[in-house]
Amino acid sequence: MLTRTLLLTGVRDMQRRPVQMVLMLVGVALGVAVVVAIDLANTSASRGFALSAETIVGRATHQIRGNSGVVDEDIYRSVRTELGLRAAAPVVTGTVLAPDLDGQPLRIMGIDPSAEAPFRNFLGAAGSLPVDFTGFYTQPYSIVVPIRLAQRYGLAPGSQLLLLANDREVRVNIWAVLDPGADGMRRALDGMLLMDVSTAQELLGMEGSLSYVDLIATQPELDLLQKRLPASVRLAPATEQTKTIGNLADAFQLNLSALSLLALVVGMFLIYNTVMFSVVQRRAVWARCAPWASPASSCLRL
Repeated sequence: MLTRTLLLTGVRDMQRRPVQMVLMLVGVALGVAVVVAIDLANTSASRGFALSAETIVGRATHQIRGNSGVVDEDIYRSVRTELGLRAAAPVVTGTVLAPDLDGQPLRIMGIDPSAEAPFRNFLGAAGSLPVDFTGFYTQPYSIVVPIRLAQRYGLAPGSQLLLLANDREVRVNIWAVLDPGADGMRRALDGMLLMDVSTAQELLGMEGSLSYVDLIATQPELDLLQKRLPASVRLAPATEQTKTIGNLADAFQLNLSALSLLALVVGMFLIYNTVMFSVVQRRAVWARCAPWASPASSCLRL
């Protein structure tokens, strides 16, 4: 009887104060939404870092990296011609700003399309890029933009894009739009511009140097490389770069976790205060409906 009485009293109070009821529900929903949103952002960021690492590293087993941060391009030439290791690809990476795209930072990845097939397959998706790469090599400052970036800003082949690299403004030509097909690969490539190695070297001021050289090598080939490589470079597992990106992801995830805990506290505080406001307004009703009230049924007349 008491439970039914309390229920009827609550329904009657909601009918009397519909605005307050709506505000209470909105407050509770907002508190829950804040916590869920931060948790989703945490998961999405972790997945994004993992996809980016997989896309950049590809199927490489090892990398030639310079002790000073760069590799002389003559070393790559020696690995391909003198040592005969054909599964090698040069890579130049860097970051530029795009004033035309809300000033956001974009990652430059300079590659040699003729050497990329064994390592990364985003250039091999059916219909994603023209078969003839002549324009990519010969047209000055040719770039390939990912489809998500192109759709977001209305970029198309033949248009130009202003980039800011090393305090120098350069206009690049969009040669093609890259659509790797898979949604995960699209997300991983978003914010990355592909260009020829030599063009990336000129844009980033790295003439004659590479960021690293990707390798797919067997153990005998690795032993030979260890003996022939100069002291200025080192042979590192490809997972080393993945671990570096993973450490950055862990640090970012830690910040998001702290933010999620703060959001949880704020959400709990918001829900508590919203519910307590509703309870305090009806404390006279609860007092009349309490078991020790006499008579308890008098709450029905409120």
